Amino acid sequence: SPPGPRGGFYQSGIPGGPVTSCWYYRDAFCQPPDATRFEDNLVEWTEALNNPRVLPPERKRDSGAVCGAEFAPGATSKNQAADNLVASHALVLDVDCWRDEEHPERPEPFTLDDIRQRLGDWRFVAWNTFNSTAAKRRWRVVIPLATPMPPSKYRALWHRINHVLGDTMSESTSDPGRLGFVGTVASDEGQRDDEWYIHDALRLVWD
Repeated sequence: SPPGPRGGFYQSGIPGGPVTSCWYYRDAFCQPPDATRFEDNLVEWTEALNNPRVLPPERKRDSGAVCGAEFAPGATSKNQAADNLVASHALVLDVDCWRDEEHPERPEPFTLDDIRQRLGDWRFVAWNTFNSTAAKRRWRVVIPLATPMPPSKYRALWHRINHVLGDTMSESTSDPGRLGFVGTVASDEGQRDDEWYIHDALRLVWD
């Protein structure tokens, strides 16, 4: 069973500061006009993460997804051009590049304790990805930001966090409009062994 919901309700990491949020897409093909606001609170995350359903691998893109990118009013696509993606509200991270023959310097697959040790200064939410297994955990991690951030600063912050995580993320996943699939797994075993966690701390101040 998963470690269960832990955390609190955060509308902003800075009292009186701009409210940050995420957006929920019903699947990978959904576009901004159909996305719904997803607030960083215990109720929203518990509903999204608890009891994931099993989908066949070929239907992975039918999974719902969380995104930290705010697109311009009237945007009809997730194009990441400067005039279409206007702010980043959260980092959406793929933590799954583990030690192998080509990369002996990388860590072994992280446990939840490993992630807590590395990211414990900030609020974060972590869950197993669609293809994660008990033997080789693959993590999706969302780090909500204290205030909205210009998308042009996203990759520099991504690299900073990647260093904290032992360079366990691929450069190909560093885009600010990244989707984090949520609520589905690829097998009954994945459902049985699923883990997720909400870490209660202040949001990351990016500037």
